[in-house]
Amino acid sequence: MSRLFRMIPLLGAIAALSVAAVTGCSSGQVTQTSTQVATVNGSSANVGQLALRDIRILYPSGGTYAEGSTAQLVLAVANQGLAEDTLLDVEGEFFAAAAIPSDEEPAAGDTPAGVDAEVPAQGILQFGTSEFPTIELSDLSEELSVAQVVPLTFVFEQAGEVTVEVPVANPIREINREEGFDFHTEEAE
Repeated sequence: MSRLFRMIPLLGAIAALSVAAVTGCSSGQVTQTSTQVATVNGSSANVGQLALRDIRILYPSGGTYAEGSTAQLVLAVANQGLAEDTLLDVEGEFFAAAAIPSDEEPAAGDTPAGVDAEVPAQGILQFGTSEFPTIELSDLSEELSVAQVVPLTFVFEQAGEVTVEVPVANPIREINREEGFDFHTEEAE
């Protein structure tokens, strides 16, 4: 038996170990992309086959929603399932009722409050667009300010419920401010 034939198994073992060593070099490393999140202002949540994204209460004019007023909620719901689902309700302790817009026209004399909104299979339903207006959270029981976070529960017919901490959004344009207080005082001599 020649020396070459005896070396082939040894060379094969060395090659296999080399591939295993090189492949394992990066295992266990912390990657930058593992901790990155989307650059949107709102919160996000998953429930069943639904992905709720960019959930936020719109910026209130003047910086606060007064007690008793109506807040505007926007979000996008992506349905990754093969069956449509329906947003039945939005619940929270800081408002009396949620008016959910619908793609169906209300009957004469009816109000659109509490109407179901269908999320199409393999589709997206986005509240806060020209096609689908915002969800109105009416009769606030407390004042809401910019950057305040409140819990909201979304109730879907198929997927069930999910509770999300939702922020009151920052303004999307520059806001004029008054001149700041001057902390430097001149002493009389």
